[in-house]
Amino acid sequence: MAVRVRNLIKAILIFGVAFGVFIALYISYIYDALGTKLSKTISTTSMVIYYAGNYQYENSSLKFFGHPEGYIEPNGSNWEYFYQYTDHLGNIRLSYKDVNRNNGSASSLPPAGASMRNGYR
Repeated sequence: MAVRVRNLIKAILIFGVAFGVFIALYISYIYDALGTKLSKTISTTSMVIYYAGNYQYENSSLKFFGHPEGYIEPNGSNWEYFYQYTDHLGNIRLSYKDVNRNNGSASSLPPAGASMRNGYR
């Protein structure tokens, strides 16, 4: 069941059974006067997600923030950059990162003409 205020979802209540255990999940949202989402609270985990512009915090700890080519996540004292390839409508088609941290040098790229996952080239 969802409660809407001014065409914005205020709260969601979900009932279900998982592995023989009854579960009730309550998710609530807070918006500012313009309708921008400020936070989301999940009752079962006591997790609060805060939205501050381009930054997203989980229980007051920075989770990620966006940049024009994708997003950045903190990893200890380092940052992990995730890049996203989009189509002409802005839909994300591929998300990738430099796993071996060699700044994307040619040695980390697949050979020319090699097929990628799902048949993409």
